[in-house]
Amino acid sequence: MIKVLVVEDDPMVGKLHEHYLTQIKGFQLCDIVRNSDEALKIMQTKEYNLVILDIFMPGMDGLQLLAKIREQEYDVDVIIVSAANDKDKIKAALRLGAFDYIIKPF
Repeated sequence: MIKVLVVEDDPMVGKLHEHYLTQIKGFQLCDIVRNSDEALKIMQTKEYNLVILDIFMPGMDGLQLLAKIREQEYDVDVIIVSAANDKDKIKAALRLGAFDYIIKPF
């Protein structure tokens, strides 16, 4: 079972992730958090296999969170799902080890 954490500040988009993840066998949506600070806090106590991450969020953005995830050596894959479509952000995410980068709307 792939345990998933969604980091998304928009509740409607979070519900979309929840809807799709509950329909895919082998994936378990464990938590949805609305910002990077909440994500870092919950990752200290729970293990995930996959983080679905937005870039644009209040406070620490998704790229900064991804850098912290790598810095703290969490053993987790990250897929970016974001409206950020400029090539510098995409390159930065991939260099930080994002497994994939999906541009909203998809």
